[in-house]
Parts: sequence; structure tokens; C-alpha cells
Amino acid sequence: PASNNPLNVELSKKVKALTLNELQFTGTANKNITYTITKLPQNGFIVINSLPANVNASFTQEQITRGVVKYLFAGTTAATDSF
Repeated sequence: PASNNPLNVELSKKVKALTLNELQFTGTANKNITYTITKLPQNGFIVINSLPANVNASFTQEQITRGVVKYLFAGTTAATDSF
């Protein structure tokens, strides 16, 4: 089973680490679950270990639990986004 829930970012902070509440797959160890970015967000950036991620970049669920996968909002007003 998987969960893929909205990520809420506070406009005043503009940065939000992904958590297992937003993105999680179960059935094996976190280090064995890999996600690949197929589309970049339109209103921000994904960074992994403080480096910008591009299309085809990947990260593990273990990296999510360590808090190194983050969304940086680049807009000035509330907006929705996806990646």
C-alpha cells in the first residue's frame, strides 16, 4: 500500500521537508523504496541533501525519514503544486 498526500507549506517559511505523512510506501525496508522524479514542480523546487533535483533524480524513503528531501516554495501567494 502507498500514500501520496498533499504537502502543506507555510508561506512564511517556504521550506517543508517531506515526511512519511505525505509520501510513503510499505512492504519492505525504507532503504529499498526508491522514488524517481518524472515531473518538476511549477511553483518551487525539490532538493535532496541540499542539492536541486532534476527530472529523473531519485531518492529513497529512508532519505524522507532523515528529512533530507525538501520542497522549496518559490512563489509569493498560495498555490498548488505537484511533482
